[in-house]
Amino acid sequence: RSGGYRTLNTVFKHLLAYGFACVIIRPESDEERVKRGRYAVAQCLRVGTYAMGVDEYGNVDRVVRHFAFTAEQLARQFGKDNMPDAVLQALEKGSDQMFETWNLIEPHYKDFRSDAKDFRLSYKDFTYRSIYWLNGAQGANNGVLAVRGYKWNPIVAPRLEFEIGDIYGRGRGADSLGMVRGLQTACEDDLDISGQNAQPAVCAS
Repeated sequence: RSGGYRTLNTVFKHLLAYGFACVIIRPESDEERVKRGRYAVAQCLRVGTYAMGVDEYGNVDRVVRHFAFTAEQLARQFGKDNMPDAVLQALEKGSDQMFETWNLIEPHYKDFRSDAKDFRLSYKDFTYRSIYWLNGAQGANNGVLAVRGYKWNPIVAPRLEFEIGDIYGRGRGADSLGMVRGLQTACEDDLDISGQNAQPAVCAS
């Protein structure tokens, strides 16, 4: 019910091509879905939109990622009270402008001091914290949208062929990259020659 089985298919593809994958397991926020027995959501992150960090044992314990939301989506996700001025203006206009949103998930150490009370949320009992913000935003909380927490490590990050000290693995895609580039070059040359020999000559990308 969490979508975990569907997510596994994407995870295997990422492992094969890149050697690593990253899944976030987050609690379900939709009350109706919770009533139907869905308590968590498994979300596989898109390669190129995140970076991972590891602890002293090589386990992935932090992720920073970015994605784009419209003003309406931001308001639904985080509420209007914490919206920066630019988002509020776009919301009033009904604009479909996209805002680049950042999220950091990291261990929450007990001696950490924060202003979480500003968000009407105390996460002192959580072992991981999750911070959402908009870069360079002006207005409420200087662009910080929310500070949330997890009672477990929500990051599941399988990796292939990695050693302690490494962060990312190595997939089969890296092994075949040279051959793929050679094949692309050969196809481009073949297309170019074919276009020149055509009567009249044609141009194609």
